[in-house]
Amino acid sequence: MYNFTQLSKYCKNDMSNLPQYRLAILGDCATQHITTALKGYACVKNIALNIFDTDYNQILAQAMDSNSEMYLFKPDAVLIYMSVEKLYATWCDTPNSERVTFAETIFSHIQELYGHISSNCSAKILQFTFAEYGDLVFGNYSCKQTISFIYQLRKLNFLLMNGYAETGNVFPIDLCGIQACIGRDNFYDPKLYYAAKIPISLAALPVVAANVIDVIQSMIGAVKKCVVLDLDNTLWGGVIGDDGLSGIQIGELGLGYAFSEFQKWLKELKNRGVLLAVCSKNDEATAKEPFENTAK
Repeated sequence: MYNFTQLSKYCKNDMSNLPQYRLAILGDCATQHITTALKGYACVKNIALNIFDTDYNQILAQAMDSNSEMYLFKPDAVLIYMSVEKLYATWCDTPNSERVTFAETIFSHIQELYGHISSNCSAKILQFTFAEYGDLVFGNYSCKQTISFIYQLRKLNFLLMNGYAETGNVFPIDLCGIQACIGRDNFYDPKLYYAAKIPISLAALPVVAANVIDVIQSMIGAVKKCVVLDLDNTLWGGVIGDDGLSGIQIGELGLGYAFSEFQKWLKELKNRGVLLAVCSKNDEATAKEPFENTAK
C-alpha cells in the first residue's frame, strides 16, 4: 500500500491522454487531504480523476441549489463524507426526548439529500458509512441503551445499509469496516482533527482512497472477473507431487484448517460470479487427485 506522501507525488503525473472521470466531494469536514489521496491513487490505477472539492461544510448548500458549482461541474459521481465527529456534535445538541429516534431522523435527512442530487444531475452517489466512535458515556451498557450515541450510530449504519440495498444509484464506502480492519488508533488522529478538522489520519487515507477508487473502477466496468490460483501451498499445504494425497495439509486440523477456510472463501467468490481457475506445474492427473478424492 502506498503512503500519503507517495500518493501526493503521483498527483503530479500527466493524465491528460486519458478520459476524465469527474468526481465531486461534499463533506462536513476538511476534505483536501482525501482529495489528494484520491487523485494519487487514481493515477496509480491509470484513471484521470478530475475532482471538484467543495468548500468546508457545504453539503446542503451545494446539493440543494440547482445552480451550485457542483452541478455546473457535471460530476459523474458525488462522494458524500458526513463525519462521525460532526454527527456526535449534532447528537450533543439533540434534546434527550428526541434521541431515541436520532438514527431515523438523520437517515431521513440523508435520503432527502440523495433526492436533491438525483433530481439535479445524473451522477452516481458514493457515501461513507459512519466510523465507530466510543464516547464512553454508557460504557458497555450503550449496546442496550436506546438513548446512547453508540446505539443510534450503529442503528444509523444499519439503516444506511438497507437504504443502499434499495437505491440503485447509491454506492457505499464502508468506512466503518476500514476502521475495524486497521484499528481506531491508526484510523483517527485527534491532533489532526482538532487542528484542521480532518477526521482520517494520514496513515489511513491511502486505504480509504483505495476503497473509493475500487468502487469507481467497478462502476466504469474495470472489475476482476477471474481468480487464477496455484495449488501447492496455496489451496493446500505441501506439494502434492512430492507428499502425495496423505501428506498434504487440508481439513479441520492444524495448518490444514487455514487452507480449508481459504477454499470456503474462494467458493463464496464463485457463488458471487467470479470465475476460478488453476495454473500449476503439476501433472494433470496429480493435480486433479485431491479434488477427485475429496469429491468422493
